[in-house]
Amino acid sequence: MNNAQSASTSRRSNALFFEPFAHLVVMSAIAGVGLGVSYIAATRDPIASWEIELIRWLNHAPDPVAAGLWPVMQLGSLVGPFIVGGAILVFRRDRVLAGLAVVAGVGTWMAAKGIKQLVSRGRPRM
Repeated sequence: MNNAQSASTSRRSNALFFEPFAHLVVMSAIAGVGLGVSYIAATRDPIASWEIELIRWLNHAPDPVAAGLWPVMQLGSLVGPFIVGGAILVFRRDRVLAGLAVVAGVGTWMAAKGIKQLVSRGRPRM
């Protein structure tokens, strides 16, 4: 095999290796931008008046709205990744994907706790 063929084969094998991970790079970049924008918004002082009004409205939301938001808030907790992992096991029977979903969810939960301490912004006064 000459140098040109060797280089071509090497590029193809590298492309085949990285191809499955391309979407992960894109998703990680999007998540990083979202995290950066959220950090900037969370560390801004004073808190925007529209944000305070939105929180006041949500805290005093009508019962149907509050009932609809409650399960979403609960799924965003530490329990959510285990529910998702269990659903993947039941419906897809894919242990690897279920485990990855749990690890990603718990890791995200832990990162959020760390970011909250880093930002150190309490809840707005109502």
